Amino acid sequence: LSNEKIVYVHNAINISRFTPGNPDREIVKKYLKQDFGNLLLYVGRISRKKGILDLIKAFKIIRYENPRTILALAGREEEHYAEKVRNLVRELDLVDSVIFLGPVPNQDVVHLMRACMVFVYSSIGGEGIPRAILEAMACGKPVVATKVSGIPEVVRDNETGYIVEVGDHMSFAQKVLRLLRDEALRKTLGENARKLIEREFSYSQTAPQ
Repeated sequence: LSNEKIVYVHNAINISRFTPGNPDREIVKKYLKQDFGNLLLYVGRISRKKGILDLIKAFKIIRYENPRTILALAGREEEHYAEKVRNLVRELDLVDSVIFLGPVPNQDVVHLMRACMVFVYSSIGGEGIPRAILEAMACGKPVVATKVSGIPEVVRDNETGYIVEVGDHMSFAQKVLRLLRDEALRKTLGENARKLIEREFSYSQTAPQ
């Protein structure tokens, strides 16, 4: 089989369900009971491969610089690993600002994505392009993520978000803080993210392939 015959067909997502716009405040309130200034969101399994411990370490730096920020983690928990994550959250004195949401139904996730300022993803390996990243980008959100597998294909540095090396908590934090401080930058990168998804990841684009 020659390489010329190999064609990559991307995962497609529903770009008419995942759209930019205002979140349903009642749905958001159901998950996030307290008032907050800035919301960072992660959607995916709470498991080792997803690098959640690294995310918590980066969030400690973010929170120190920007105390009104909270981090919401939506997804199924791997019991032993999730316990390690909770221990680290306690150790770093982040109990009030890291919220474990558990699995969130798809129709509600879109509202959390619309409510967040930055979508964060600190995977350490073992996946292609995570669907949650594509969905957040379809909602017009900039993403800060790690340089793993296919992620840099969509999280394009300084275009749709920022890419950092696995385990570089300081860089991860600084990129998130840059976005939190600059509304115009968030808007530009978020708009670029939506355009990229429309162009390359909608059903109308991938189905014919």
